[in-house]
Amino acid sequence: MQNVQFPRRFEHAHPPVRKVNERNPYPFILMNLFLSLQAACTAPMLMMSQNRLAARDRLEAHNDDEINRKAEEE
Repeated sequence: MQNVQFPRRFEHAHPPVRKVNERNPYPFILMNLFLSLQAACTAPMLMMSQNRLAARDRLEAHNDDEINRKAEEE
């Protein structure tokens, strides 16, 4: 069976396959750790801010509704 070679223009789309027992280089493992920690710390803060904004929007909608009702009565 012949060994098929990709032309050089396809090297960016088909990088060489790593062996199974190869590990990521040290800086990439550390970067992945920092990014995971940052995402874990940021997610609860984002959820809290979204809940605060939803509560504020609910109050504004209620106030707008009250103002509209008073305007209709006049």
